[in-house]
Amino acid sequence: MSNLSAKLVEKQPTASQKGTASPAPTAPPPRPKIANLPRRMPLGPRPLPVKAAYVLVAVIVGLAYGFGFSSLSVNLYQIAGPIGATPAEASWLTAAYLAPNVSLTLFLFKIRLQYGIRKFAEIAIIVHLLVSLLGLTVHTLQMALIVEFFSGIAGASLTSLTMIYMMETLPPARKMTIGISLGATMVTLGRPMAGMVSPYLLDVWGVKGLFMLEFGLTLMAIAAIYVCPLQSPARRKVIEKADFISFPALAIAMGGFCILWTVGTTYWWTEARWLGWIVVTSLLAATLFATVEVNRKTPFIDIRWLTSREILQFIVALFLYRIICSEQTTGAVGFFRQMGAVGDQLIPFYAMIFAVSITAGITCCFVLKIGKQIYLKMFALLLLCIGSWMNSHLTIQTRPEQMYVSQALIAFASGLFMPAAMSFGMIAAFRKGFDYIMSFICLFITTQKIGAMMGSAFFRSFVIIREKFHSHAITQSLVMTDPDVAHRIQLYGHSVASAITDPVQRSAQGVAMLASAASRQAYVLAYNDAFLLMAFLSALTFCLLGVERLIQLHRARKQTMAAAAA
Repeated sequence: MSNLSAKLVEKQPTASQKGTASPAPTAPPPRPKIANLPRRMPLGPRPLPVKAAYVLVAVIVGLAYGFGFSSLSVNLYQIAGPIGATPAEASWLTAAYLAPNVSLTLFLFKIRLQYGIRKFAEIAIIVHLLVSLLGLTVHTLQMALIVEFFSGIAGASLTSLTMIYMMETLPPARKMTIGISLGATMVTLGRPMAGMVSPYLLDVWGVKGLFMLEFGLTLMAIAAIYVCPLQSPARRKVIEKADFISFPALAIAMGGFCILWTVGTTYWWTEARWLGWIVVTSLLAATLFATVEVNRKTPFIDIRWLTSREILQFIVALFLYRIICSEQTTGAVGFFRQMGAVGDQLIPFYAMIFAVSITAGITCCFVLKIGKQIYLKMFALLLLCIGSWMNSHLTIQTRPEQMYVSQALIAFASGLFMPAAMSFGMIAAFRKGFDYIMSFICLFITTQKIGAMMGSAFFRSFVIIREKFHSHAITQSLVMTDPDVAHRIQLYGHSVASAITDPVQRSAQGVAMLASAASRQAYVLAYNDAFLLMAFLSALTFCLLGVERLIQLHRARKQTMAAAAA
């Protein structure tokens, strides 16, 4: 283009040569080459529509990730039948998803730093799309296990993308408050969304309906990610040779513990010998990982920082929080299932959780303040304590709508605690330096994902143990010579008189129905005990945080007095 312009200029006549000739047209300015156009949106403040677009991308990506895993955990028993699996075999689907997901999330952080966030986002969402498409072919347990394993790999990247997109257009002062509040909320909406739409999808399209919706959400996420690219920070060479020793050890350790906490209650802890070998293998791998990391100049994860007093207190609080939150995800839903409320009967319950979670996230945007996170966490724990205590008064006639208030308190508390805890940890990591962010991400992911599995396993195990205790106590009190017991058996027998004419068989059926009623009552008492335990743990964590805050205030006061005296 520039050569052509030069030739045109050379051929133009001078002022003395023009005469009556008309002037030659001026050549247009050279157009910039496409290769020289900026491929990224310029830094700086962006208009409101652009900010809204990035928030919408975060919502789409968060729902695509959340629905993918939650549709499995919410509908585990409904999925087991079509693929020809028993409930015990179906529990391996959750283990297959989580085993690679937890550890790979950590290594992907380094990949993003070394190869760029934009390229990482585009490749990650395409991989997730291919896995979602593969899910449409699932018809056997073996195929489902393979799909869930790769789904765990693909989903490991989407959690961080949700947070990054939510914070992309926010000013730095708002990233640790509004960004984290909304990002954490989006990640948690997948489960109630799955509970709301899954019954309809299963009724109309079966298991493939779940994968069809996940595939559709992923298609939307692909379009959104390409339309709204992320700003890639300066790349750094952070992957070292020692990482290829540390990461496999970490993956084996975390994967083993994921399998343990997922299927431990199904096969029971002391009954399956292979569970013990999983524990041994995981501990050996964790020991190898810690040994390598402690002796590295630039560790994959800073073990010494994670074992400091302040961070250990943070870890204990997060683990207790995850155990308490299993009261809703495992306790309430498990109780409803035990009482026969499943499928579309729980749609209003999940809709309530969905609405309350959004309300909590929006509220957290206004009340979360840097340096005041501990007060928000204590308030959330107080709500958890009240909600759990309200749930500890269940009866065999309790239905989901009678637990809306208590479960709303728990959902609202969860929406406040998570952003406050994440904001506190991120700020602590930033103060130590950029390299500590990786260690904090490891800490947070471990406490949230493995902590959630531990909490669920702990809750289910406690319910099983207490159910056996109450069932034994109830059956010991049921004596056949008791007139009330004999009358109840007779009533149960009369209820099936139209189907069973033999008096002996009717009596036997009455005894079986009485035993079933006793078992349900034992489960109700067991869940009451578990909910009461969650209330106690909430109160205990509240007191621990209160004592920690008093110590901090006392130290600050002493430092102020010492400075004034000097």
